[in-house]
Amino acid sequence: MADQKDIPAYRKEIDHIDTELLRLLNERSKNYGFLVGFAALFALGYALYRLTLVLAGVVGYSTAEAITYLPMFFAFLIVFPAQHFVDGWYKRRYCTQHGHRLESFKSNAGIEVTWCKRCGLRLGGQSHPGASARGEP
Repeated sequence: MADQKDIPAYRKEIDHIDTELLRLLNERSKNYGFLVGFAALFALGYALYRLTLVLAGVVGYSTAEAITYLPMFFAFLIVFPAQHFVDGWYKRRYCTQHGHRLESFKSNAGIEVTWCKRCGLRLGGQSHPGASARGEP
């Protein structure tokens, strides 16, 4: 049986492991989100290319290029919402699989925010510059 003096040392080690797991979860969810974002960029680029070819048969190639130029130019912006979506989904999945309690509330700005009460991950809403690596305010 462990001595009473060993319990704080065990608790400190468990907290360290918890912090490391949360750091790895944050990294993994961001990386998966980034990959999904680039896959969405590729799919959108291909769809815009096919749209250009279809429009070229109707209105001419130069006009079709002019019509699809701006959507093609700004297509890279799809990476960021896709990354945010996958990041939130991955964290929510982790917390629900491990039986963590989720709490939702509205911020003063009227944004719906969901927090995990066990590990402190922010699962929804908008980030702010003061947020720490664990997602705490």
